[in-house]
Amino acid sequence: MNKLLAMKAFVSVVSNGSFTMAGRDLGLAVSSITKLVASLENEFGTRLLNRSTRKLEPTDSGATYYQRCLAILSGIEEAEDVVMDGPHSPRGALRVILPMSFFRVTVAPHLPRFLREYPDINLHVSFNDDLQSAATEMFDMAVGKGDLQASGLVTRVLTRGPLVTVGAPRYLEEKGRPCSIEDLRDHDCIVSRESQLWRFQEAGRPRSVAVSGRLKVASGDALLEAAVAGCGLAQGTWWLFRKALEQTTLTTVLSEHACEGDPMRVVLSEGKYLSKKARVFLEFLIAVTQRESAPASHSSAPSASP
Repeated sequence: MNKLLAMKAFVSVVSNGSFTMAGRDLGLAVSSITKLVASLENEFGTRLLNRSTRKLEPTDSGATYYQRCLAILSGIEEAEDVVMDGPHSPRGALRVILPMSFFRVTVAPHLPRFLREYPDINLHVSFNDDLQSAATEMFDMAVGKGDLQASGLVTRVLTRGPLVTVGAPRYLEEKGRPCSIEDLRDHDCIVSRESQLWRFQEAGRPRSVAVSGRLKVASGDALLEAAVAGCGLAQGTWWLFRKALEQTTLTTVLSEHACEGDPMRVVLSEGKYLSKKARVFLEFLIAVTQRESAPASHSSAPSASP
């Protein structure tokens, strides 16, 4: 048995949740992937995967082995990157976690250029709006909001922007524009799973206000679409709403009370060696976000500095 190939097969099965997808990932037949994983289970004398017609997930032993395999394979990959660095093109799999809205509006339009420029990079993208939960997943790089300084992860600020409150023209025509923070009590507010507290500034001081509404959403994309549809007022970073604001499908309210939003951060695993493929993707993210900067009156220009 090729132990290294078996480890790669097992990791790919767990990461993809599928023998078929693992085969595509590694360029092997499904039967070969199945045999490699079975050979590991036979060698260890224990089951590594729980298989059913609906779900495939690691056993407790499999989950532990998966984490160890990831560390080993990552170390091998880093060693290869050191040797191959220099005139060689970046290559290999790059695991990236992005907010869906950030990928759809900012990254996807420019992604063909990146893929053409780096044909040897296999980009594996998954979606998560919450950096706290994304930090529990396996990744080379993640993008999102939030402060993870206490987590031990390496973070860099990608872009900043104001926290804005918005509404669709049809909603504002029906309900009227709020003229003060207190007016929010008379409005339907679309709340997120993170908090029902909205943040403002008043007389130069921060102020948090509890809002209420019948609609609660679990992602930035859902918040944006619900606001554009006229379901109520919404609050989020300017970065999330910027395209809708440009197209006037949303308009800002209470602009005089807008405060600084959480910065969009790029997160690397703790102590993660910045491989050549990760470095060029980081440069790509910086370039595409700097194309559109937040209003200067609210925010400093985007930065890649820690």
